[in-house]
Amino acid sequence: MKKLLYVCIPLLLIALTAGVITRRSPENDLLSTAKIVRRPFHVSSVYEGVIGSQTVKTMVSEFNGSATVVWLIDEGAHVNRGDVVVRFDSSEIERKLVELVAEHALAQCDVDSLEKAKLPLELDDLAAQTAEARAALMVERGYMTSARELLKEDLVSKEEVAQQSAKVECLERQVRNLEMKLALTKEYLHPSVLTGARTKLASAERRLALAKTQLAHCNVKAPIAGIVIYKALHITGEFRTIRVGDSVYQNQPFMVIGDMSNLIVRCEVPEAELSNVSVGREAVIEPIAYPTLRLAGSVQTVSSMAGHAPGRPDWQKYFRVVIGVRDTDPRLRMGMSVHVHIISYENIDALLIPRKAIHWRGNSPTCVILRNGRRERRDITVGMADETNYELLSGLENGDMVVIDG
Repeated sequence: MKKLLYVCIPLLLIALTAGVITRRSPENDLLSTAKIVRRPFHVSSVYEGVIGSQTVKTMVSEFNGSATVVWLIDEGAHVNRGDVVVRFDSSEIERKLVELVAEHALAQCDVDSLEKAKLPLELDDLAAQTAEARAALMVERGYMTSARELLKEDLVSKEEVAQQSAKVECLERQVRNLEMKLALTKEYLHPSVLTGARTKLASAERRLALAKTQLAHCNVKAPIAGIVIYKALHITGEFRTIRVGDSVYQNQPFMVIGDMSNLIVRCEVPEAELSNVSVGREAVIEPIAYPTLRLAGSVQTVSSMAGHAPGRPDWQKYFRVVIGVRDTDPRLRMGMSVHVHIISYENIDALLIPRKAIHWRGNSPTCVILRNGRRERRDITVGMADETNYELLSGLENGDMVVIDG
C-alpha cells in the first residue's frame, strides 16, 4: 500500500503542475499590454524657482534730509505710472516756501528798480551836470578872452584877468571830474550794483526752486505701472517695513514696484545638470500656491560663472538661470515659489515604450511582445526617458504590442 502511495503522489503532482501550466498559457491568460506608438516626446528637468519681474523700480526718498511718512499705499496694491505711493510731511517746507516767495519778489523788485529807474536816473543826472558844467566853462572862457583884450587897452586890471583865469581852471576841473564820474559809473559802479542785485535774485530763485523741488519730493510717484512691495529697513532698532510716522532718509530704498506684465523666474541649476539648460529652451512654470496653473516660458539667460546657493554646502556649485514668462495671471505675486520644468530633450516624432514593459539584464533592456498570439522576448535599445515612457531607438516597430508588468 505504501509503495502504491509513493508512486501515485508524484504522478498527482505532475498532473497538477501540468494543469497549472496549461491554464497560464498565452491563449488563456488575460495579459496587460500596450501598443508602441509614435508621438511628440519631451523630457523635463525640474528646479525650484522664484517669480520676479523683468522691470523692477526701487523707490527711494529724494527729499534732502529726513522725511516723515504721513501716508503710504497698501502693500500689494496695483498702481499706474504717476500714482502717488507715499506722502511725506510737507508742513515745514510749505512755511519756508512762503518766506522764499516773498524774498524772491523783493529781490526781483530791486533788480527791476535798478534796471528801469534808479540807475538810468543817476546817469541822466550826471550827464545833465556834465553838460551844465561844459556850458558854464564855455561862457567863462569867453569872458577870459574878452578880459585879455581889454587888458591890452588897460580897461581891466591884471588881477581881474587872473581871477577870470582861475575861474576857468576851476570849471575845467569840474568838467573833467564829472566826465570821469559819468564814465566810471557807466563802466564799473552801475554794473557792480546791478550784478549784486541780480546775484541776490538768482540766489532767491535757486532757494525757491529748491523749496519747490523739496515740496514735489514730498509726493513719491510710481515711475511704472506694477505692484507695490515694501522693503525691510532698520528703523528704531527694528528690521521691518516702513509705517506712517517713520522717517526715511535721502536715497534710502524703502519700496519696489514690479511690472507684473513682464515676469521672470530665477532658479539655481546644479553644475552637474548645466547641460540640461540652454538659452531658448522651453519651460513650464507651476506656482506652488496654485498647483493647477501652468505658465509657458523659455530660458533667457544662463550665468557665465558658477556660484553658491544660500543654505547649500560651499562645495556645491550652481548657475543662475533666468526664465522669461510669456503668460501671466492676476493671482501671481513677486517672490512666489514655483517649480520650473525646463525641457532638456524633445523629439516631435518619437517611438515610445512604457517603462513597465522594459526588463533589464544588467545594462541591457529587453521586453516581451505579443505576435500571432505568442510571447516573444526582444532586445531593444532605448534613449531618453520621462516618468512613464522611454524613447525606443531600435528593436521594435510602430504598432507592436508589448506586455506590461503589473
